[in-house]
Amino acid sequence: MSLKKENKSVSLLKIIIILLLVSFCLPAAGCSKQDRIKNLIKMYDYPNSHVADCANLTLEEMGNATFPFLIDAMKNKSPRIRHYAAMKLGKMRAPGSAELLLAALKDKDEMAQCGAAWGLGYLKNPRTVEPLIAFLKDENPKVRMGAAFALGMIRDPRAVDPLIAVLNDKDDYVRSCSADALGRINDPRAAVPLRAALKDKNKDVRERALEALKEIGDPRVVDSLIAALKDTDDYVRRSSADDLWRIKDPRAVEPLLAALKDKDDHVRASAATAPGEIKDPRAVKPLLAALKDTSDQVRSSSAYALGGIKDSRAVEPLIAALKDESPFARSGVAWALGELKDPRAVKPLITTLKDKDYYVRSCSADALGKIKDPRAVEALLAALKDKDEHVRASAADALKSIKDSRTAVYPARERGAAPGNESRAIKDSRAFESFIALLKDKSMTMTMRESVARSLGETKDPRAVEPLIEVLNGENSLTQNNIGDLLGWLGDIRTKISASIYNPLIMSLFSYPDFRSSIAGALSKINDPRAAEVLNKGLKDLDIDIIRGAYKYFIARGEPGSEDILIYTMNVSEEYSYKGFEMAACFLSSGNEKLANAALEWTKRNRELDIPPPDEDSPKWGSAPINTK
Repeated sequence: MSLKKENKSVSLLKIIIILLLVSFCLPAAGCSKQDRIKNLIKMYDYPNSHVADCANLTLEEMGNATFPFLIDAMKNKSPRIRHYAAMKLGKMRAPGSAELLLAALKDKDEMAQCGAAWGLGYLKNPRTVEPLIAFLKDENPKVRMGAAFALGMIRDPRAVDPLIAVLNDKDDYVRSCSADALGRINDPRAAVPLRAALKDKNKDVRERALEALKEIGDPRVVDSLIAALKDTDDYVRRSSADDLWRIKDPRAVEPLLAALKDKDDHVRASAATAPGEIKDPRAVKPLLAALKDTSDQVRSSSAYALGGIKDSRAVEPLIAALKDESPFARSGVAWALGELKDPRAVKPLITTLKDKDYYVRSCSADALGKIKDPRAVEALLAALKDKDEHVRASAADALKSIKDSRTAVYPARERGAAPGNESRAIKDSRAFESFIALLKDKSMTMTMRESVARSLGETKDPRAVEPLIEVLNGENSLTQNNIGDLLGWLGDIRTKISASIYNPLIMSLFSYPDFRSSIAGALSKINDPRAAEVLNKGLKDLDIDIIRGAYKYFIARGEPGSEDILIYTMNVSEEYSYKGFEMAACFLSSGNEKLANAALEWTKRNRELDIPPPDEDSPKWGSAPINTK
């Protein structure tokens, strides 16, 4: 299925879900809140999981009023309804649900049992630990498996010894879940039994045991992984090779180089990747030999590894490999030559800018941008008209990187501008016009257009403002969202153009509800009192979308009493975990004790136990820079 058709299918699915929600759930004459809750629970029985997910979100917003109906749904004849109701009761931590979910572990239907296990895991109630440990001895393997899974989610150390015992269970799935749970609990007592489980007859158990040992940080995990390189199962050997290159331990280099002769293509490819990550020069000669492997995946991985090691001995062999019969291998070779940054590769890479494969052309353009040799400029300017949008975008990025008088991006302080209010311009009109043409090229993917837009934004060139505004007012709403951010950033640097940015952003704020948070973030960056008025009203109205997008603005403003709504916004952003994490990181460095404490609680709930470093632009509470007044 093409991307266009797939997007249409997704859009149609969304429309159907919305219609279902409307028909079942919106208030109507004679339809009470209780009726709407019952109808939402009925939607759990739809076979499409997206419908159930939408019902879940709506029920969550309705709060505690749903609890009696979810409890009642645990008796429903439909296993799907019992499954989702159990999960939701656990996730919402409904009072009295512990006993109900423990009983549901004995449900006759496997799907309902699974929901009960998930629910108990979400509930994280210490009182359920001992009953769950008892369920590890149940005669039904599905119950034992569910209990192990839930104990792993609860992460209580009381479960370690019972779970270690279950590593000898007769059922493969139970042993696998037990190994996974021990990894989640992360207790060193499990290290020795898990190393023994690396010899289990079932490959899934061996794989989970390896993952658990990595979670625990067992000092002997490298030895275990090296031993697993000789496992009889291809997948286990492949997984071991993958893990070894991620761990980057020099002890693994020799065993991995030996694995370059493994019978399985994927194992050899993973083994070839590792030395590039470890950056060990001992691997250069074996990897050069692997450039002639029968598998194009191995040849490509070897090229990538040579690029990672950055040894000049690889330059000439890699140039020769640009003629490999496989485009997959040629693209890896082009990438590697870019990493090596050797001027000998410039002419061969210019040649591959005309390769018949679009990805090879794109990688070649990227590589030339890394080498930054002016000899590539004319060829890259020509590549801005390539038939493929990926190649055009890569050529644009490459031209931006090359310091050449024809395409240079140079600082140009405006007359009378204060230090810091500097603009940057693309000197050659051909390059700038090509960037604008790429921005307006509707045949390019959204991601590629966004990349070009960001490149224009980074130039800080005032000529880019109007084209960006045109795209903001165009048809592509996802790109509008990202360009809204860029316009806000441009306005922050050049205050005189903020007035031209305000109106498009405000129009978008109300026209594109899916992107209100991002557009609110853009409004928070422009120095315009009208924008401040809109944002301040959003805080007063408890508009979560606006607060989520402009939370840094509200931190800098430091209005007394606004901490609670900021904390609430962070917590409800757990459905958008990346945004919740960004907010938590900012709260930790805000200088506000209440926000910092709430952020610590958020990170614990989401297993992000390492406190992240503050962003460069993380504001302090009440610092109120001029554009946030």
